[in-house]
Amino acid sequence: MRFCEKLQRLRKKAGLSQEQLAEQMNVTRQAISKWETGEGMPDVDNLLPLARLLHTTVDYLLDEDAQEQTPKTAQSDWWERIKAFGRRYGYWSGYVLVVIGALRLVYTLIVLIAAGTFIAPFGNGDAWGVSFGFSVPYYLISAVQILIDVALIAGGLWLAKWLKRKYAE
Repeated sequence: MRFCEKLQRLRKKAGLSQEQLAEQMNVTRQAISKWETGEGMPDVDNLLPLARLLHTTVDYLLDEDAQEQTPKTAQSDWWERIKAFGRRYGYWSGYVLVVIGALRLVYTLIVLIAAGTFIAPFGNGDAWGVSFGFSVPYYLISAVQILIDVALIAGGLWLAKWLKRKYAE
């Protein structure tokens, strides 16, 4: 397969018009048209950027006997799309942590209030709710849970802000 045929097929496979490819390559649409009709060839300086834009190699473009791209290239393209998605929407993972932390915190407080242990030590004079069958370790476990929940919320907010700033466009 000749260069011009490969170029046209790869451009269409990438979903690009001649105009879009020309704009990304910083050349004219007419230059792309000449390359695809076989009337001309790109400069050496344009071959590598062209190959990268079309997710192929310069060898494949220039060698008429070269075979179709390997699945490894398709896999790397898939991985690049995942990375691009992560860079664009990754900050939402921080907000997910905030929601998880907030739900855990609400759940912990509801359990403490429903068991009557949240306000019992302070309201009726019981020493740390021992009369309700709860002991100091129960309160320590609850305090640790609350600290973990608050850390999830704070960490999620920090992560969202950091990722948004890191990958801001």
